[in-house]
Parts: sequence; C-alpha cells; structure tokens
Amino acid sequence: MYVDKTLPELSTFSALVTESQQMGQQWQIVFVAALGGKNGALPSSEEAQATLDMMAKSVQMGAVSNFLAYDRDGNSVSVKQASV
Repeated sequence: MYVDKTLPELSTFSALVTESQQMGQQWQIVFVAALGGKNGALPSSEEAQATLDMMAKSVQMGAVSNFLAYDRDGNSVSVKQASV
C-alpha cells in the first residue's frame, strides 16, 4: 500500500498511524520520500502518481536506500540491502 499526502493532509506521524489503522492495513516499516514541486506549485496528481509507482517498484525490488524508514512508533530504522 502507498499513499500520496500533502503536509496539510497528514502533518504528523501519529496521524499516519491512525489513518492506517482506520484502513485496516497492518505494517511494521514505512518508507518515506518527498516530492518537490516547481515554481512554488505542488506536483500534479499525474506527476505524483508516476513517482509513487516508481517508488513502489523500488521497494518491491529491495532498492530502499533512497527512502527514510520508520517503525510504527516513529523510530528511524536502518535498512540494509541483502547482498546477492
């Protein structure tokens, strides 16, 4: 599962946890990244969706070094890629 949220929509980590509980999604680690806009404007829905799709594929492939990782309590987690 992944979501696109602006700061006004989700301003605290506890709000993320609460929303995930309401959706019935169990998780142990959350990967976080930010997407900047252009000329003071937020990215369009299409730009955000394309980026989210790329992020999801990266996580599925285990390429998580470009993301911040947190546990359910909001503690930073260090994720090391397994060597193949």
